[in-house]
Amino acid sequence: MSPERKPHGHDRYPLGVRSHTLFLLLLTLAAGALLLPHLLGGDAAPPGDTRVSETRAAVPAALDPACDPPLRRLVSGRTHFCVSNGEGGPTSRSVTYYDSSWNQRASAGEHRDGHREGRWREWFPSGALRSELDFRAGEPHGEWQEWFEGGSARSEGQYESGEETGRWSFWFEGGGLSERGEMYQGDRDGAWTAWHPNGRARYRRHYARGALQAWQEWDPQGDPVGASDQDR
Repeated sequence: MSPERKPHGHDRYPLGVRSHTLFLLLLTLAAGALLLPHLLGGDAAPPGDTRVSETRAAVPAALDPACDPPLRRLVSGRTHFCVSNGEGGPTSRSVTYYDSSWNQRASAGEHRDGHREGRWREWFPSGALRSELDFRAGEPHGEWQEWFEGGSARSEGQYESGEETGRWSFWFEGGGLSERGEMYQGDRDGAWTAWHPNGRARYRRHYARGALQAWQEWDPQGDPVGASDQDR
């Protein structure tokens, strides 16, 4: 999304403090590089990744007032983690920011035992909500919603065990449906219809488990421009 956060310098500190701080920083970097992947599993950056090497220990508490002892606060690049070790395994609440000013969130959600869990949200740089998606054991599972920056709906649908399922709908930014149809185990299935911005039908297609079976298409004025052989 946005460029990686630049490392913080130590020029404002006396030489002795700088040396001591550098030593502590090296210990923090080494511990962070080893600890963070174990806490967060496959979603965490691997050891040696620049996001991990930029770990720092202090983050303003206002970022997450609930991140208090016994929770541990970790930072990797532009992502802020609150980590706890519960009976079900390590759990962390993470918030990723667009830059090091920590003013605007890019995404937020929870990891449980190394996997994304529950509802995750994304935001535009302006602060407007961009999307919401539910996860179960690291896979999308549940409702998906997406918005344009102005707040109008862009798309919505359902996931089941990581695959799109059920009815999916898409809209134009100015309003009005652009496309709608059914999904089954990640494939288009059944009837799909798309519209031009003026509301006239653009095409109708019929799928069988992802394979296009028949179709008809019209121009913005409603005149036919093509069809499969069985629909001519």
